[in-house]
Amino acid sequence: MANYTVLKADYDPPGFAKPGMGERWNQGYDFTARFLEYYEGLRPGFVAVLNKKMRDVFNVSYFDDLMRKPVDQLWSEYKGSYGEIGKRNVSEHTKKNINYKRGWFEQNV
Repeated sequence: MANYTVLKADYDPPGFAKPGMGERWNQGYDFTARFLEYYEGLRPGFVAVLNKKMRDVFNVSYFDDLMRKPVDQLWSEYKGSYGEIGKRNVSEHTKKNINYKRGWFEQNV
């Protein structure tokens, strides 16, 4: 959720995943943030409800509860919506080390 907030605050650092990137919805914080952003766009309020459900514990079934589809199906639909962008190799992105330091993002390449 924290990186979703960073994304919505328009504070995504260089190297942050672009929409449609990634191989799994839980590959990394920025990939998950983009995934959440997409579904928030389809169903406004989705992220707020998901966040509330996760207050004490996370369960992957929350996606099914809220969207009536398993998370892997949602991920496939998300990836499909970006066509070729979603099929690109993201190895260069995942090689970058992004650190959070003293309130600022610092990218080490």
